[in-house]
Amino acid sequence: MSFYLQEPATTAPLTDALDRASAHALSGGGVFAFATADGIDTLLSLGGVSSMLRRRRTFKLVVGLDAITNGNALLTLEESSRRWRSLWVRAFLHRESGIFHPKFCWFQHEDHLCVVTGSGNLTNRGLGADKSPNWEAYSIQKLFGDANEAFASKIDDWLHREGHTRLVQVDSRDARDRAMANAWVRSSSTAKPKSAPVPKKTQPLTATAAPQTVAAPSEVLLRELSKNRPGQADIGRDALRFFGFTGSPVKVLTQYVGLDDKLATTVERDLFVNASDNYRFELGPIARDDSRPDEHGNRAILVAVQLDDRSYRYTVVPPSHADHHLLVDLLAPAKTARSMRMAFHEAEDVKRAWPSAPKNLFPATSVLDVESLFA
Repeated sequence: MSFYLQEPATTAPLTDALDRASAHALSGGGVFAFATADGIDTLLSLGGVSSMLRRRRTFKLVVGLDAITNGNALLTLEESSRRWRSLWVRAFLHRESGIFHPKFCWFQHEDHLCVVTGSGNLTNRGLGADKSPNWEAYSIQKLFGDANEAFASKIDDWLHREGHTRLVQVDSRDARDRAMANAWVRSSSTAKPKSAPVPKKTQPLTATAAPQTVAAPSEVLLRELSKNRPGQADIGRDALRFFGFTGSPVKVLTQYVGLDDKLATTVERDLFVNASDNYRFELGPIARDDSRPDEHGNRAILVAVQLDDRSYRYTVVPPSHADHHLLVDLLAPAKTARSMRMAFHEAEDVKRAWPSAPKNLFPATSVLDVESLFA
């Protein structure tokens, strides 16, 4: 057995060990507590792993959903499994106390099995592939004969047993709902989600008492909805760019948040431009009469919040709602007489202007008093 400490800029990263271990392997797999989209892409693009997939040799990948693994990661797993026929992916979802926390890979060769076990998760930092990698540790062990067979049998038994209970399809409703919840809770150090640059309306916002949770940096879209079929909203090019549309069809995960703070099921949506050049975003749950304009011409307002690169929560405030006027004040003037008013704001700004907003709509995290750690 070989043991390594992964230290930034001084030690070979975990990716090097995985690449060597997977070279010429007949099959393999990995189990990780948490995963990110870039970590998944990094693992599957390693020379040995990608060679296995190209030759249709089985690679089994399990990722946990207790934290970190978000909608972007699930969509990446889903898309990767469609691309590679021999890639078998599952999410580990449980309701017991404690967290799912293993991190290891195995690779079956003709005369031995190679196991790489470490502390790094399936993220670029954990794998050592980031510009600022984590301090991690890992070991490499080769198993022969009975030890090889015992390990392979134990893995097969575990996958079979958990396959009836805790291993779920990555596109299942429960997996998507859990991933959306993971994206909703962020640490204060999490970087701002990537999104297309959009103009922001500059104006004073209503001051309210400071919230007890802190919203992570995130852009919020506010846009009036058309009077015709508001549930099939033609939201325009700039608004669709907010959801990650860059010209080619893309899939995102969306979750409707009721004004009573209840969550609907997470849904996969296709972003596209139809033959009539309508930039359409399917809202689904809000196709109701109270979302249509009132007798004064006031329109329902879509409030959409980006949680990660491809996960969004949204609600719709109808003209009849008592807080509708608060959101109207945040909208920019319409460009033309026929266009819908729209604006982009930071989540914290909207929360201040709309104090009774659904709490599940905006990403938040508990305030961490760092100084108390050293008291």
